[in-house]
Amino acid sequence: MYSYYLFEESAVAGSGGRGHLRTFTDLPGLRHAVAGFLRTGWSPHSGGTLAIRVYQRGEEVSARDLYPFVGLKLPGLTEITWDSERRVHGGEPEPVGAYALLATPDGAERVRVLPAEEIVAPAEHRSLEVRVDWAGIDLPALIPPLLPEGTDVLLGDRELAHGSIDLR
Repeated sequence: MYSYYLFEESAVAGSGGRGHLRTFTDLPGLRHAVAGFLRTGWSPHSGGTLAIRVYQRGEEVSARDLYPFVGLKLPGLTEITWDSERRVHGGEPEPVGAYALLATPDGAERVRVLPAEEIVAPAEHRSLEVRVDWAGIDLPALIPPLLPEGTDVLLGDRELAHGSIDLR
């Protein structure tokens, strides 16, 4: 039996959803895939799964929910984070910035009707920074033998072709 990391992401939308599973045997490849997904395909309010599972010699030895280790930063707002219960923290307007007018001195938020030209944010306001606390996730090193390139794995009643599977 082989050792590998399994990156799982899924989203729940109404009565449907989508998801992917991907296997990795190296941390740089895993980190690259997670960062890429967070920047381009993640919907943090989906109620889905965002996890890394570690398999040592064919047995799952640990699973890490990634939500408590992820931070998102949008210009003009404080960093958005999640705790272990997936409660959202942050995302408030910063004292100076594009959203500063939405905050009041007592911390309450104001609602402002935007003119049409402000509905689409300028390009500098559409950037997204993603932070992953890899030290906090603390994934163990894999114990050989590692999953060979091109090898399929069986997860419960599903066969996972080497690389990835679409869960739709």
